[in-house]
Amino acid sequence: MSILVCPSSSQTQCVALSFENGQVSLKLLDRGVQLAGIDSQLHALLLRLGEGEPQLGVLDSEGEQIGFNTHAWFALARIGSSRIVEGSGDYGRSGHSRRSRRFGKPLFGSRLKSTKRG
Repeated sequence: MSILVCPSSSQTQCVALSFENGQVSLKLLDRGVQLAGIDSQLHALLLRLGEGEPQLGVLDSEGEQIGFNTHAWFALARIGSSRIVEGSGDYGRSGHSRRSRRFGKPLFGSRLKSTKRG
């Protein structure tokens, strides 16, 4: 079973909540393409890992790893800003990765800009 929620202000971006085989998943969609998502197994794993504050990360366009602690990942997921991590290196080109390394702080959604392609 799936539930699709689209705000009236945006007909292209939706949130899908799915229940399949005892698993729950939450996905951010833009015109049917998944931009971000998390499922209950990954959520449980992140909660277990969060006890030791591990660094999870993605690679920027220069191939350098950007570390996030689990609290930062959840903050990004809550506000939908994880959409900028599209796997194509857009994240590194925005310049935010260099700023985060310089100040040594995790990135949170208020500092992130989404990349839109026309």
